[in-house]
Amino acid sequence: MQLIPRKKAKGLKSFAVLVDPDKVTPDGIAELTAKCTEAKVDYLFLGGSLVITNHLDEVIQQIKATCDIPVVLFPGSPSQVSRYADALLYLSVISGRNAELLIGQHVISAVPVKKAAWK
Repeated sequence: MQLIPRKKAKGLKSFAVLVDPDKVTPDGIAELTAKCTEAKVDYLFLGGSLVITNHLDEVIQQIKATCDIPVVLFPGSPSQVSRYADALLYLSVISGRNAELLIGQHVISAVPVKKAAWK
């Protein structure tokens, strides 16, 4: 996953598509990944504000079975972490005043991330 720093060092840009796991279907994943492959997407960011479905792992596995594009989780809460993803992208709402949204959710998700044994 060193692609971003290497591209940046060369002055190149990356192209990412954000996928909401609550809004994709198994049939839609194959179509989506085909279009992303054709468009030369560098990363598939996976996340949403709620992620109320319980099929995050399955969505990631289906994506990985249909293309070679790295899956980067864009978690909004600790329940949106999966060992099947290639990387995590945490963002903080710096302009916010709620400490829970600034760093609290990130700290809570540290245990599942460590248990996932990411390498």
